[in-house]
Amino acid sequence: MRLATTVILATALAVGACASPPRDRGQGGRDAGPGVNPARAGGIVTPAGLVLASFDMDHDAVVTSSEVRDGAERVFVASDQDANGVLSGIEITGFSQRHLGMAYGVPGRIAFDPDGDSVSTLDEFTAVWISELVRHDQNADSQVTREELIRQISISQGRPGRPSGGRGGRGGPSGGRGPGGPG
Repeated sequence: MRLATTVILATALAVGACASPPRDRGQGGRDAGPGVNPARAGGIVTPAGLVLASFDMDHDAVVTSSEVRDGAERVFVASDQDANGVLSGIEITGFSQRHLGMAYGVPGRIAFDPDGDSVSTLDEFTAVWISELVRHDQNADSQVTREELIRQISISQGRPGRPSGGRGGRGGPSGGRGPGGPG
């Protein structure tokens, strides 16, 4: 009888521990604080955001459009392996592997070659990074702070910028499209 009571108590304690929500620990192990949604307490920086941050030459944690232009030119020249003044598809892939962390990262080869001539010029390459600056510039002041580079995500979303609910689910945020519809 004593063993059965012990097993029941241990089971009740284990179930109770699983049912209570974990305390969210913010930076440095501190509580995130009251009213903070634990699923929104963190964020990510996209590979493009990391490249933008690397253009901050005066190390003031703010990236300006002139720093983006200078940084894009430096990276372009370093990526132009044959020094012919344009980046081939292979050179863009090398750039992506080194700076975005993956050979087929975003922005990808198509973004760097908008006219489809199979090469990227310095102007085309720089235009991509200026557009990334604008995309990250939440307050439209032509510069990006570290805070603007952080994208908030939640566990239910899975990916930044996508509504929860998956692809084309019935009655979900996608407007009631059935399975197989555009997502």
